[in-house]
Amino acid sequence: KLDCRVVPGAWNQIRVAVEGPRIRVWFNRMHPSSDREAGLRIEAADSGSPILSGAAELVVGSRRLGGLDTRSHPWHAIAGTRFCVGLLNLVSGARATDLGPFRAVRAEALARLGMRDRDYGWTVEMQIRAARAGLRVSEVPVTHRPRQGGRSKVSGTLRGTLGAGFKIVLTILRHAGFSRRSV
Repeated sequence: KLDCRVVPGAWNQIRVAVEGPRIRVWFNRMHPSSDREAGLRIEAADSGSPILSGAAELVVGSRRLGGLDTRSHPWHAIAGTRFCVGLLNLVSGARATDLGPFRAVRAEALARLGMRDRDYGWTVEMQIRAARAGLRVSEVPVTHRPRQGGRSKVSGTLRGTLGAGFKIVLTILRHAGFSRRSV
């Protein structure tokens, strides 16, 4: 039995209780495939789900593994994401392929991470802290298609991508031991 509640925010956070373990799920609702895939990843009947089977404490959706429709992300967003993922891996020792439009984490694991960022840096903070805490992390393929409507405030413009990218890089560098003053 799934008990889901939407928590408004930058992304929609879905709080999910699945027969015991509490799971937090985030996905970008502006991309239609994400809603369907998020449901597939948390469905109790899906015995292959890494989060439900206990194989992973954090699951991140990867567009590189699942297929990125080139119309859904401009070149500057793809390049920025790849740069940030490479820096994240270098700093944390992780082996991520994406920052992910989808993620699910067990509530107790999330509490152990001590998340602080409430802005664009939260995705990389979660992945760095998870790697350093030794959480079992799994990536699952997700597709990423063009938005249903409107334009993204981040990837829709070069300025938005640079602004978010700057915050993401600062977050990674902070976790590498650099302070804001030294950057």
